[in-house]
Amino acid sequence: MKTQSIQLNHFQQMLSQFMEKHRIKDLVNDFDFHHEAKVYLGSGQMFNDFGRLGLELLADLCEAVHLDYYLPQHNDEINKKDANHLITNAMIADGDNQQLEQCQFMLSHFTIPEDSGLSAECGRFAYMRKANPEKYWASVAILDDIRSLTIPNPEQKGIENQAIYMNSYTAGLPDYIGETLYDCFQFFFKSYKEHK
Repeated sequence: MKTQSIQLNHFQQMLSQFMEKHRIKDLVNDFDFHHEAKVYLGSGQMFNDFGRLGLELLADLCEAVHLDYYLPQHNDEINKKDANHLITNAMIADGDNQQLEQCQFMLSHFTIPEDSGLSAECGRFAYMRKANPEKYWASVAILDDIRSLTIPNPEQKGIENQAIYMNSYTAGLPDYIGETLYDCFQFFFKSYKEHK
């Protein structure tokens, strides 16, 4: 039986559009953190395969610009799913909090509906920034929901209106909300240069 190869035409086209929109080539060429800073990558999308795929791309980008990072889905101690490994809520909170305390930056991947865990992490890091701005440099978010491009229509009520709503308190926690990944890394890099 002949083995048939798969053509990922749609995926490759979408990836090309994504890379162009977010200026990925410029990002990799313009920024180098020299492994002198670390970012906490927070997202509510680490619980589904499609979301995890995107977060792996984000991890690759951090590696390309020599920005150390913590991505919770890479932490085997709090992600083992076998019957012989007991995972408690306290273990997850403690493990992520320890990593958060080692990071100068936080990048929040906002989606709708909001993830309560990510909102809590944002709040914790915002407090850390206020208490110790010399150690914790910047919190940045990117809102990854195409409905954010929709202008609210006053003629449409509630659920008929295609515009999104995001909790104002959570949205107010980051220092900056970027429209592209290039914008986010540019903000980080400016902060990094100011602290070096």
